[in-house]
Amino acid sequence: MLYDEDEKVLKIKAARGLNQESIDQVKLKIGEGIAGKAFEQSRSMVAENGDEDLQFQKIPGQKERFKSMYSIPLLTKKGCIGVSISPQRNLCLLRNTSS
Repeated sequence: MLYDEDEKVLKIKAARGLNQESIDQVKLKIGEGIAGKAFEQSRSMVAENGDEDLQFQKIPGQKERFKSMYSIPLLTKKGCIGVSISPQRNLCLLRNTSS
């Protein structure tokens, strides 16, 4: 996901395993969901169980369902430009190694 400065949202720019409709639909505000928080705080974020984690952003109408996710901010010298996310369809334990 990359930050769109005009719309002030994160948008999916490249994806694997998502249909085009989902790619076009997903737009997250800064601080919204795990990806938006990772962007806002410039640190990795983990959602081990999306069904229980209130930060896990469910996108209305999105066909794909994910249980776990980690988000890693894309940092440059000028700041955060986006977030790399790795959603998992199955529940899995991920370890947050950031401090």
